Amino acid sequence: MGKALYFSFSTLTFSHRDRITSNLTRVVIILWLFLLLVLSSSYTANLASILTVKQLEPTVTDIQFLIRNGDYVGYQNNSFLEGLLKKLGIPESKLRAVQKVDDNAKALSKGSSKGGVAAIFDEIPYIKSFLSGNLDKFTMAGPTFKTGGFGFVLPKNSPMLSDISRAVLNVTDGGAVAALEKIWFGEQTTNPNLSNVRTSYGLQFDKFLGLFLMVGTSSIAAMVISSFQQCNDHRS
Repeated sequence: MGKALYFSFSTLTFSHRDRITSNLTRVVIILWLFLLLVLSSSYTANLASILTVKQLEPTVTDIQFLIRNGDYVGYQNNSFLEGLLKKLGIPESKLRAVQKVDDNAKALSKGSSKGGVAAIFDEIPYIKSFLSGNLDKFTMAGPTFKTGGFGFVLPKNSPMLSDISRAVLNVTDGGAVAALEKIWFGEQTTNPNLSNVRTSYGLQFDKFLGLFLMVGTSSIAAMVISSFQQCNDHRS
């Protein structure tokens, strides 16, 4: 039975060429081979996950990457972003207008070479709204570009000027904007300065601590039993 069990397991690790006569030795070797099998399999799986995570990172990192590759870039139709993208150095021939936010996913899925775009530039609130339902497919990458923004036009010396300015400061500095974003976009919103982070954690020793303890204890027990057997043989 010892030879049969040892041979059936050793064939998995291609270690059945050595001739072993002691069952205790077979037990120890089986345990160590099992440890080696687990470590090698875990290393292979972890390496594959690390390589996969690298492939899942955004392929577009900044606007200069798009310009160098000659990719098509999308923007919302009838938006001021067309002029901004031209100022940033993207040729007009490489700009493609997207009619509405719902068309972003279709344009990005096609890609630049199949009639779509490699990236879409838009205002951050619209991007967050789009990503709230597509976090598993798309991400926000690269730096953000500040523009003049929007403003309220009032007559000169208007008595409402100070009230409106104070109200705008209260909304922006008082946390009202963050509360509105939480209501509209939910908790899972992306940081405008960071892309969605995908990490692969390396293997640590504590993950295999129980396995090492089991193998070490069994090896010591086999050595002790073997020593007692040798002592009994000498006495007899």
